[in-house]
Amino acid sequence: MKSLTYRSILVSIGILAILPAIGLGQQRCGELLPETARYHDRQDDYLDPHPAVRRHLKLVNDYHFRLQIRQLKGNPVDIANNLDYTLLHFPNYHEALYTASRFERLQGRKLPQKAEWTWRRSAECYFIRAIRFRPKDGVVRMLYGIHLHKSGELEQALEQYEIGLDLIPDSSELNYNLGLLYFELKKYQLAKKYAATAYELGYPLPGLKTLLEKEGYWP
Repeated sequence: MKSLTYRSILVSIGILAILPAIGLGQQRCGELLPETARYHDRQDDYLDPHPAVRRHLKLVNDYHFRLQIRQLKGNPVDIANNLDYTLLHFPNYHEALYTASRFERLQGRKLPQKAEWTWRRSAECYFIRAIRFRPKDGVVRMLYGIHLHKSGELEQALEQYEIGLDLIPDSSELNYNLGLLYFELKKYQLAKKYAATAYELGYPLPGLKTLLEKEGYWP
């Protein structure tokens, strides 16, 4: 039997630790749509290459996650409504999740709500739903980590980054953001470790390296 790595054990513990939170999230963040209904009432995996899923995605992009919504231009309620439709039908849609996070920050950390909605919309809820839908989507974990990181919830962000790193260890962006988080925590050796990995993987921005240089931890 293949032995578990130390990181795998930690990540398994991390997944178990957040299960109660996800269970609570299910109560306050609504039920997921079925994956077997027709377009209007179903959800699909954003990463699924099946032609029917790609057609569904095209419809959502054409009518809901269009350029104006991606750029967060227009009436805030209209933006919220279209983001909601997009993320109900494609819970793990990476760009839409990141856009919802940006939009919430621009709105003072509270998304516009509609009277007919039965649960309160928030970026956190969209991330919880995405994790319930596809718990092994490493990019979702990274994006949730970035959302928590920018919200100042550093320990929770670290948890999501660590889970994500086990799923997508060769992500330069994830290694870079993890390095930034460790820098903020003043754990400079760890920040240097993940910065080095990020740059080896081709991450283009020098910001973390510059920060480490100022603290005497680079090269």
